[in-house]
Amino acid sequence: MAEQPGGASGGRALPGPTQGGTSPHSQFGELGPQPSTVVPHYVAPVPATTPTNQLAIVSLVAGVACWFILPVIGAVVAIITGHMARGQIRRTGESGSGLALAGLILGYVHLLLGVLIVLFVVVVVFGVVGLVAVHH
Repeated sequence: MAEQPGGASGGRALPGPTQGGTSPHSQFGELGPQPSTVVPHYVAPVPATTPTNQLAIVSLVAGVACWFILPVIGAVVAIITGHMARGQIRRTGESGSGLALAGLILGYVHLLLGVLIVLFVVVVVFGVVGLVAVHH
């Protein structure tokens, strides 16, 4: 195929600013439209977290500790701080209600089992003493 004289335009002059057409440079300056250097990005909103009630944490820790380290004292601390924490949480709207409830449950269950064990031991001891007294 033979190349036409005048290049790709076939010898015709392309419209430009001097020939009545509009130049691609006339709207956007000398270099034409430029890509934006500002890259829009989405920033996820950070949810506002309420602080966790400190007494609720103390209640949970004491509730766990009463099973391993501090048998009666830990249970009493868990129960007292659990009730105090739940009251503060209702007033202030802090988080940690579940922690306080878990501490309360651990403390009450520990005390209940302790009382049942003591009652069982008392019944057994008095039962044995009663049997010995009856046979003598």
